[in-house]
Amino acid sequence: MCRGEGSNTRTVVHLTRGRVYVALSFLVLSLCLCVMFVKFPINTTSVVPQDYREVPILMYHRLTSKKRTRRKYVVTANLFAEDLKYIKNNGYTTVVIQDLIDYVKNKKDLPDKPIVLMFDDGFYNNYLYGFPLLKEHNCKMVISPIVKEVDYYSFYVSDSHAEYAYCTWSQLKEMHDSQLVEVQNHSYDMHETGKRYGIMKKRGESFEKYKQRLTKDFQTAQEKIEREIGVAPTAFIYPFGAVNKESMNILKGLGCEVFANCEERINKIKRGDPECLYSLKRFFRSYKKSSEDYFKIKIEGKRKQKLNLFGEN
Repeated sequence: MCRGEGSNTRTVVHLTRGRVYVALSFLVLSLCLCVMFVKFPINTTSVVPQDYREVPILMYHRLTSKKRTRRKYVVTANLFAEDLKYIKNNGYTTVVIQDLIDYVKNKKDLPDKPIVLMFDDGFYNNYLYGFPLLKEHNCKMVISPIVKEVDYYSFYVSDSHAEYAYCTWSQLKEMHDSQLVEVQNHSYDMHETGKRYGIMKKRGESFEKYKQRLTKDFQTAQEKIEREIGVAPTAFIYPFGAVNKESMNILKGLGCEVFANCEERINKIKRGDPECLYSLKRFFRSYKKSSEDYFKIKIEGKRKQKLNLFGEN
């Protein structure tokens, strides 16, 4: 081997080693970056603004002061108070139906953890026990009375029995004026379980007769609530959660913007999508679980299942 050839060989070896070092360095850097992204993933949700909110709705009926009188549709006032405390202590904010409409249609915002509290039927104990607790905790609720019962207890009887009486118009107006309670439509006189189940069609009933019956009942309730309270309802809360397509089409034609049933799921309220308001789901509030257990199992458990299903953080 001559002198020049040895020099060239050493040069080639040095260059080859340099390339290897560069390649190894690049590989190590790439591995480090991969580990960093796995351990500290980029939170894209903070970059892209959300165009929807997850909204649970809780469904109550009656309240009682006595533990021994609680049953399927009756929870104690103390349990309701514990629910309100849990809501406040865990970052939830109570909202009403109009807030959902404003978010979807009017570009207004909703809090990060909105929740709706609904009371069906309009019992006097909602006013007697529930309303003072709302004021104490600065929370809101939606009450959907059977309007014929409100008429009866306002104009025909003077009965304020805490277990079975219904609210009067003056009591509903007082709650509404507080801006803590929103009044919605639960039918005038179609909260029944006889030949007709809720507002469903009776067997053999023609569509035209059904439409006339439902239209009259809905409009009667709307007009009475607007006259006595001062604001017309925007939502129809289905009695017993009994829903059919015919009724929804009829009521939409009469101007109803929101419908609520009794299916238990978290609602996804989307900005600019009015159809998300046509089938609001509600969680039945039983007396059998503490506030913490109820929320963790029913509400927060459902939310985690949904997030895991879609791979969201």
